[in-house]
Formats: sequence, structure tokens, C-alpha cells
Amino acid sequence: MPAFSTETETPSPTLEELSTDDRTSLENGDILLAEADGKYIVRVLIEASAAEVWAVLTDYANFPDFIPNVVESEVLESADNRSVVEQVSEQQVFLLTVKSRVRTENIETENQRIDFRLISGDMAELEGYWLLEPIANSDPGESRAESPKILLSHVVTVKPERGTPLNLFRDLFGDVLQETLAAIRQEVKERGVGG
Repeated sequence: MPAFSTETETPSPTLEELSTDDRTSLENGDILLAEADGKYIVRVLIEASAAEVWAVLTDYANFPDFIPNVVESEVLESADNRSVVEQVSEQQVFLLTVKSRVRTENIETENQRIDFRLISGDMAELEGYWLLEPIANSDPGESRAESPKILLSHVVTVKPERGTPLNLFRDLFGDVLQETLAAIRQEVKERGVGG
């Protein structure tokens, strides 16, 4: 299967390019979500090194242990910087449990970026990337020994299969993305404490 281009999109704005309100929200521990026409940008600030965040992001086989709604995750292929991962997720929608299966190709630039695209599954379209941006201490009063920080951005373009109620899907998908970033931040923190 041919590899896909990782240069298809402009990167999400860096921390310095965000509004003062957004920077303050991130520094206060909030998870930022923006959505327009099925394109989501979700950001979180994590007190950890790029390598610590990377270790969690690429721990595909163990996603069911720490990411909400992921009930199965299996690495089907892995060579060099390319992995093919199949995931099954379950989501409660009113009184129904909705199950979704996706298989993605992931191209990794170590400790920096993971580009992904749908190979097959229960979506009409799914592609995007994870971006890790190291943040320098901006407060001159902070010690140089202060914990490193990573701005983790998740940019996703998604379209559900035909017949799916679009507004409901977009609301639920946005909620899932925020829960996922919160879970990743928590897992990084727990591994750092235990490590």
C-alpha cells in the first residue's frame, strides 16, 4: 500500500499564535476544542517531555487500558516509522451502545508528529495528525529546572458514514476527542509518577 503525504495540511497554530485567552485556558489545565465542518483541532498542555508524551501516544496496543471508549486496539503492521492499527470503540448514544471499527495507517516522526489516515472502517473519512510542540518557560521567575511542557495538538478531519445524523455525530465526536486528550494527559502523569 502506498504511503500518504504528510504535507497535506498547514500545522495548527503554535502556543504563541493562540489568543491570550486560549493560552491562559491551556495553562489552567483546560482542553481547547474548535470545530468547523468536520475539522477538529483539540489542544492540551502537558507537563512532561516530548519522549514521555510520545511513549503514551504510540502505545497503540494498550489504548483500551487508558483511553475511554476504546475497547480493542491492535497493531496489525509495524515497520520503520509506519504502523497500521485497528481500533474498536464503543459509545453510549442515548440508550444504545454504538460500536465503531477503524483501521488507520500511522506515519511517525519521532517525538514530533504522527500523521494518520483511514484505510478502512466505519467512517467515510478520517485523517489528521498529532503534533507535539515543546514549550519554553515563559515566566522569567521560573527555574530552568521547571518541568518541561508539551502543547499536544490533535487535528482531525472526519466524515461519518451516510445516514448518520451529522449534528449528533459532530457533538459526540468532539466530546470523545476531549475525553481522549484528558486521558492521555492523565496517563502521561501517572507514568511519570510511577517511573
